[in-house]
Amino acid sequence: MDSLSNNAATSIDMNTRIANLIKNYRSETRGHASKTEESNLRPCSVLLPLVAATSNNEYSVLLIRRCTNLRRNPGEYAFPGGMFEEQDRGDPYACALREWHEEMGPAKPDLILGLLDNFLTLSGLVITPVVCWFESPPEIAMSNHEVLETFYIPLNCFQAKNCRREKIERQEKQFTSDVYYWSEKRIWGATAGIITNLMEVLAPAIK
Repeated sequence: MDSLSNNAATSIDMNTRIANLIKNYRSETRGHASKTEESNLRPCSVLLPLVAATSNNEYSVLLIRRCTNLRRNPGEYAFPGGMFEEQDRGDPYACALREWHEEMGPAKPDLILGLLDNFLTLSGLVITPVVCWFESPPEIAMSNHEVLETFYIPLNCFQAKNCRREKIERQEKQFTSDVYYWSEKRIWGATAGIITNLMEVLAPAIK
């Protein structure tokens, strides 16, 4: 087998390992203890797009920056997603895909892999991350009303050694959050917590 074929075979094997780790993961709940009663927690869902390795053998995660005029979390780095709507019928997969299409256009994931841990926020949200797979970077037609920019971050940037714990003050509340820095971008809060969970799940495959 020549080197090009060998690299392709290695990539396929790694793709399979990553997919199986997420498919077989049994999600739990993490995040910040909320004073909101469980029955009043507001369910949300986000789509976490994993993009397969390209010629440089780097896997990446697709993130967005929310528009600065939005009422909730303006200007923050996040995954595409939002609150459950009646049409979702309580299905986090349906919610995540609907929100993806509303924010990012018609491109469809090549595969839906599974769920990560539900993430509780101090504001009373419970966020369910749905992990999907793109064989190559999707063609984005982002909503100018909700998304300011999109970008890809290599998975290796989210290794445990790059995760900081910092005190965050927001809306007169203080809490400690995982924080990642990449290209002068500061990723924190629920988004950082979900990324940490992803990296824990993929640890057997990502060195």
